[in-house]
Amino acid sequence: MTGTLGSPGWVKISIDCLCEQADSISAVLEDSGALSVSTLVSDSERTGIEALFSPDSERLPSVLVEVEKFRSKDQNLQVTQSLLADRDWVGESQQNLEPVEISQNLRIIAPWHDISENDRLSIIINPGISFGTGHHETTRLCTKLLTGLKLKGCSVIDYGCGSGVLAISALKLGATFAWGVDIDPDALTDSRDNAVLNGVDGAYRCSLPEELPKTFQADVVVANIFADALVGLSDELIQLTRPGGWLILSGILQSQINQVCNAYAHAFRFSVECIGEWGALSGQRDDFGPNNC
Repeated sequence: MTGTLGSPGWVKISIDCLCEQADSISAVLEDSGALSVSTLVSDSERTGIEALFSPDSERLPSVLVEVEKFRSKDQNLQVTQSLLADRDWVGESQQNLEPVEISQNLRIIAPWHDISENDRLSIIINPGISFGTGHHETTRLCTKLLTGLKLKGCSVIDYGCGSGVLAISALKLGATFAWGVDIDPDALTDSRDNAVLNGVDGAYRCSLPEELPKTFQADVVVANIFADALVGLSDELIQLTRPGGWLILSGILQSQINQVCNAYAHAFRFSVECIGEWGALSGQRDDFGPNNC
């Protein structure tokens, strides 16, 4: 949104919360269309979160209701809302993003970071409005799990691709072809642009879910979305994974792991990996069940 200097151009939501709730609240904000979400310097118990929204966002009232639900476990939760003059607040907050270290050999960086470390593989993601800068635990979990697979010559589906970070990571790790799927046209645009940045656009295609060929199956399917969506999409994600192929699921709180595992029990034996309160599942399709969550 543009406007005259000094006019309200953005809505900032500031939240003071328990550290243990920060990841969950950030996920709610991101899923509700926040243009940026930043975690502020915290003490050992509490932290601050700031999110920027367009003032005409239809989801603002509902996101405030969702955040208020965290008060049941934190009576000192503070939520404030303010209007900011029309400046490039999103760009300014993005400039503060640090490189994300996935492993000794892989990192996720922004275009303005130093890319001269020739001995390391760098995934370049230009932070836009789409989820997936690599900073969230679920993205880091999925990327780490991808590094543990033998991707050379593989096809990959990134379901809920956002910025395209997972599809692009898979391609730079050796995959032959990746297909990004998202319900948000802006995410498809962002992912295409990021594929160009990384020089893998010739091996990358993206589309809305209904445009994915019904008979297409991939060697690896990765879906970093929310638990309820993973449960609802279980039949589709199983079908998209070829027999013997790998499925990686995240966007799951540890308390939701069993719920998601049960939805895939007839086709996968999952292993579980966690960072903080977030978890990721990975396993090969065998259609024998049950899994070992």
